[in-house]
Amino acid sequence: MKLSNNFSLEEFEHSEVATARGINNKAPEEVINNLKKLCDKFLEPLRQYLNKPIKILSGYRCEELNNAVKGVENSQHLTGCAADITVENISHQELFEIIKNNFKFDQLILEFVKPNNPFSGWVHVSWNENKNRNKYFKLG
Repeated sequence: MKLSNNFSLEEFEHSEVATARGINNKAPEEVINNLKKLCDKFLEPLRQYLNKPIKILSGYRCEELNNAVKGVENSQHLTGCAADITVENISHQELFEIIKNNFKFDQLILEFVKPNNPFSGWVHVSWNENKNRNKYFKLG
């Protein structure tokens, strides 16, 4: 199912952890609606800005999957409002700065980037049309 021009529901439901553990990570309808908003309001404009595909590393997570990956209890992945992303040939620090300086978002987190490997880790971004806080920080 297409969520937008360049993103599919399957990208957001896919999880190697879920597959390995037999977890059903199918998004319910209200989550799909949030994923569509995330794509339309944030990911599609970012893709246009970068003129490059965006890879979804982690999108929707059901509660069982979120627990399995040790996600935080109130993770926006649970509601379809967040994604962990990467873009080929753009360091995660650079991607973080592009988003921080050019886009509205709820949370932006540069996660687990090692000093000697700018392509390690990922960028977490969330969108909430009711309360975009433009909160950003680095973890790990």
